[in-house]
Amino acid sequence: MTVMVLALATAMQAGGAPSVEIENFIGTVRVEQGSALDARFERGGSSADIRNATGALYVDGGESMRRMRCFGGFREQRVGRNRREALSFDELPVLIITTPNPASVELDDSIVRAELGATQSLDLAMSHCSTLEAGDVNADASLAIRGSGHVSVGAIGGALNAALSGSGHLSAEDIGESVDLAVSGSGDVELGDVAGDMDVGISGSGEVEAGHVASLEASVSGSGNIEIGNAPGGVQYAASGSGDLSVGATSDVSVSISGSSNMEVASMDGVLEMSSSGSGDVRIQQGRASSVEARLGGSSDLWFGGTAGDVDIHVSGGSDAYIRTVTGQRNIRTSGGGDFTTGG
Repeated sequence: MTVMVLALATAMQAGGAPSVEIENFIGTVRVEQGSALDARFERGGSSADIRNATGALYVDGGESMRRMRCFGGFREQRVGRNRREALSFDELPVLIITTPNPASVELDDSIVRAELGATQSLDLAMSHCSTLEAGDVNADASLAIRGSGHVSVGAIGGALNAALSGSGHLSAEDIGESVDLAVSGSGDVELGDVAGDMDVGISGSGEVEAGHVASLEASVSGSGNIEIGNAPGGVQYAASGSGDLSVGATSDVSVSISGSSNMEVASMDGVLEMSSSGSGDVRIQQGRASSVEARLGGSSDLWFGGTAGDVDIHVSGGSDAYIRTVTGQRNIRTSGGGDFTTGG
């Protein structure tokens, strides 16, 4: 334990911000501005271990998460190993932490209702029915949300790395760097603009919405949906199942679909590559494609309402491809009931 506290103190001295680590805790956490870095319990906390080194605070709540469960709806949430012994958050410990400056906060292996205010950085691993609200994060945020946890933060100055498993919810304002996001289950994510690249993976029925991003690389297996604003650096999309992707203006578009997934793009200006087997459709409202290479099988369709240079298209089965204007060379092959058309 002493080694851990010394390491936290060293990190604080190197980075300049106070550091707070909380683990094995069940109850309410509030981080408030104060004259010094400190921790106290308003209620409960008799089994907790608090270590306060120079600029580094460590709190071990002394609780084991083994077989811990949540009972009831949000307003009447109770936590315990069985319904009879479960306690409401009004009965659970309340931990108050004061810090003179935004702290680097790490929360692990805990079930909490937390209000953090502004932080230097966030490193969270929350489970079950935890909820957390935080203000702006100056640097990076790393978030693992398991179960039905809800996390809401302000703007993130650095990168966001987040993983949701279960039915959790994550919302954040603008992100200053990149986003790496994994959603499994029915979780949903709402983000503001992303200054860097965005990488999204969904397995299940998750939902992801974001504003403008630098570029997007997305994969969906299941019925998950993604809705993004502009992505000037291009879009790569791989889908299996029935999930859909919607994007604003972008440059290059590369898409691979197996199943019934659909993709809609407001406009593009770059290279278009498409491979689809199944019944998935790609619709690009307008723009320019310097070249188009498409392989369509099953009953998948490509509809492009813009202008293309060279096109290399193979259409088979019940698939169709349409491009409003083609100015370059054409290499078109159709088989079965497949069709290619232009004009209109």
